[in-house]
Amino acid sequence: MHFSRLALVALPILGATASILPRNPQCSGGSLECCSQVIQSTALPGWLTTYFALIGVSLDSIAPAVGLTCTVIGVGQSCQSNTVCCTGNSYQDGLINISTGCTPVIL
Repeated sequence: MHFSRLALVALPILGATASILPRNPQCSGGSLECCSQVIQSTALPGWLTTYFALIGVSLDSIAPAVGLTCTVIGVGQSCQSNTVCCTGNSYQDGLINISTGCTPVIL
């Protein structure tokens, strides 16, 4: 009898605790990343435009911005550079690590 009363009291508390867990609604459907540099897709330097052309990527598909040297931000990690949400593809080719479809996020 006492257990059932305790369960009735504990369930709403557990439900409230679950809603307090940190979430980032600014990055639904994307990957939260930390990038050393973020460049607007309309202002790409020549070498990056050439790189995308060589690998067959349309510049229209990378908007609104490209992140350079990006790493995924895991639980409990922080970013000292540019925090972005990237919904496009990531390209890793030797020294080049690029994420596309990135938008700034404020944590």
